[in-house]
Amino acid sequence: MMKLLLPSLAAGALLRANHNATYTVNDKISINGAEIASGSNLDSIIGCNSAPKGATSIEVCGCGVKVEASLLTECQAYSKYTHSVGHCNCGDSSCASAELQSGYTEEFSWEAASFKVVPC
Repeated sequence: MMKLLLPSLAAGALLRANHNATYTVNDKISINGAEIASGSNLDSIIGCNSAPKGATSIEVCGCGVKVEASLLTECQAYSKYTHSVGHCNCGDSSCASAELQSGYTEEFSWEAASFKVVPC
């Protein structure tokens, strides 16, 4: 019976290790130009969050996290209306930014209803 518990204990420890990341002052998330969280405050928003009203642009600085914006609530993926922002590359010190746009012939802006913060 002990052999069955070890893999699940190891998986749980791995999830906790990935979730408690160390962020720097360079790690920052902004939506529509307003800072949502930065540095050690990023731990409090890991996972799914409701987007502020009118969320059409996202900027992610640093390499500690990335953001997945979604048109649907509860961070549900939906074809061209889910967009990932952030490069998770510590060799690249630039900020990643994106306007939430979609369209087949002409592009149009869309508003995110939720966003998921994912540690790198």
